[in-house]
Amino acid sequence: MRKIGLMIFICLLACSADAFAKRPKTRAPEIKRDEIIYVTEWRYVRVVNLASIAKEFSKWQYGDECAINGGGMAQVLGVVGDKVLLLYVVDDDSFGCANGVMFFVSRQEYLRMKASYEKKLRAEQAEKELVRKILDAKQWSPALKPQRTKGGAR
Repeated sequence: MRKIGLMIFICLLACSADAFAKRPKTRAPEIKRDEIIYVTEWRYVRVVNLASIAKEFSKWQYGDECAINGGGMAQVLGVVGDKVLLLYVVDDDSFGCANGVMFFVSRQEYLRMKASYEKKLRAEQAEKELVRKILDAKQWSPALKPQRTKGGAR
């Protein structure tokens, strides 16, 4: 009886190991050089520019911290292991880091930033579709209904 139980256990172990070995491996999403995403939230980053970078009354050197803001862009300069080197691109008149600041984020953090950006785009697209749907259906409230004058539109 013990031998039969042991054989069944070995068979189950071998079958589950075989099934595990055949499981498709999930690949980490590829991060491409020069890929650009929009920054959706404010956060501090550590400057890694080799030369100092200035903006108006501020100057940052390697190791300093500054804030990136929603609305700016981040361009992938390269990926090594788990680190993604990004270049911050923003209007010079914005608050926070200067245009051209470089900083590192982890691969996981970059993918989170990208997902946040894509989620924001989908939400904006859904909202635009809702506006179009409402305007196409001409579901105007009486107070907001466009009124025409004798000469046509106002």
